[in-house]
Amino acid sequence: MRTIFLVWLSGICTIGVFELFMALLYAHSHRYKGKAVGKVTDVFRHDYDDHGMEAPTGYGTHVTYKAHYVFEVNGEKYRGYGSISAVSRLTRKVNIRYDIDAPSCFCIAMSPVWVIIPVVIMFLWTAAFIYWGNML
Repeated sequence: MRTIFLVWLSGICTIGVFELFMALLYAHSHRYKGKAVGKVTDVFRHDYDDHGMEAPTGYGTHVTYKAHYVFEVNGEKYRGYGSISAVSRLTRKVNIRYDIDAPSCFCIAMSPVWVIIPVVIMFLWTAAFIYWGNML
């Protein structure tokens, strides 16, 4: 039982740290009240091997996408560059949050799904722990 508890505890702690990081990123991206949809103009693929080193494109085990994007507020265009999701790469759109008083202060909005998913995983992990604990 002690081994199962330690495995559960290490899993919850790992997921909990990830959840905290995602909640902070979500809060950071939603500090601005203005919303806009940006158009992705250029996409750059970055491949990384298991050691975090950049690999030649098409050879990495981890892929991230960076892009230039443009959005418009009150007839004025603003440009940005940053990491985007694979979905944004396909749709060529990003959701932008910006400061209403100063639209040049902006960031890509983060989806609340990234905050909810770790909570669901922690719930399922705890349910599995309770189930296995009762089996012993």
